[in-house]
Amino acid sequence: MNILLTGGFLWYNKGTAAMQFGALQALRTLMPEASVRILSAFWEVDREHYGHELEILPDYRRTVRGVWQLFRPLTAGARADEEKFPGYTSADLVIDLNGDCLTNVFGPHVLLSFSIPIITAQRLAIPVVICGQHIGPFSWYQAPFVRRMFEKCDSVITRDQLSYDCVKRVAPHTRLHLGADCAFLMEPAPAADVHALAERHRVPLDGTRLVGVSWCQQTARRFVRAHGLSGMDEFAKQAAEFMDWIARGYGAGVMMIHHCIGPGDYMDDRIISKKVHAHCQERERVLYVNEDVDTRVLKGLIGRCHLFVGSRMHSNIGALSQNVPCLGLAYTRKFLAIMQDMGVGRWVIDPLKHGWPDIRRRFSALWRERDSTADHLRARVPGVKARALHNFEIVREVAQSTRPQ
Repeated sequence: MNILLTGGFLWYNKGTAAMQFGALQALRTLMPEASVRILSAFWEVDREHYGHELEILPDYRRTVRGVWQLFRPLTAGARADEEKFPGYTSADLVIDLNGDCLTNVFGPHVLLSFSIPIITAQRLAIPVVICGQHIGPFSWYQAPFVRRMFEKCDSVITRDQLSYDCVKRVAPHTRLHLGADCAFLMEPAPAADVHALAERHRVPLDGTRLVGVSWCQQTARRFVRAHGLSGMDEFAKQAAEFMDWIARGYGAGVMMIHHCIGPGDYMDDRIISKKVHAHCQERERVLYVNEDVDTRVLKGLIGRCHLFVGSRMHSNIGALSQNVPCLGLAYTRKFLAIMQDMGVGRWVIDPLKHGWPDIRRRFSALWRERDSTADHLRARVPGVKARALHNFEIVREVAQSTRPQ
């Protein structure tokens, strides 16, 4: 069984990498005989960092060539053309792991781009499963396009109830299942690697109460517009004041990480993280792990936190999956969808509608309820992980039912 995973974006986006590694671990458990390859839109970068352990192939969906794949006439031998369709040539099954881009939220061009691998597989008559994703909402004019795409899939597995309900409305004849995000399955790096990273950046792992923080470049830009700030530098000053307030008021160490580093400045969280750290007054207690590392090492570091504040969804999943209470700073519905399903939806706040006083009040409330929230997560997370593993039990069923006799 040859399986092709789409949606590779491993080095730039640590959340995408977490989904891919979670999927790989599940496939190795449930389908150990399968050979797995990964399509990546940034294959050169991903091969440099992960080529020693993963087989990574070029995904042309971001190019004119990728769009042409949707419209070019297919000859009888099209599927055998490895140069035009890398990875599809020998694939028995395609698993789409694009995460949260099957939506109108980021614009129609993003929806089209992330649909290309799915439709390519369908046109080449390869079974395809959309796996563990947040899906929707869609504009009225997009409904016929996504309906056809979803209903032609061998299975669509959403990661939250909100997405499940959306697909059910838009494409009622879809073979639809409710699962969970694959990133819940990714194991953190060994403790030695985590401690080595912490030592390089003076992060205390000696029992000191540690608050982890991830800032998002896109969220910061939207916050600036929503609250009429003069620019990103003013946001950075206010965010630094928030972290200084945590360090002073709660006697905690504060650790910033970046969970996305590109492509381009718009997606590079290092830019806003450096600006925020430069404005911090409590520099001995507010630390920035300014190093690009494997997503599994970052997850291990997040797991050492007493509490986490995140504006990147998969940095939050890194916390939640290890029973670390999390305050989600979210302007899209995907944070709320996952955290509601886990019974911690009250710890999501929209920073475009709420300013720093509200964010501080919500942080203080979570700090007070930290222990009970951690206990709640310890009770709920095993069920979420079981749902995430069930994603791949469904995948296995599809593989068995579509395998040539």
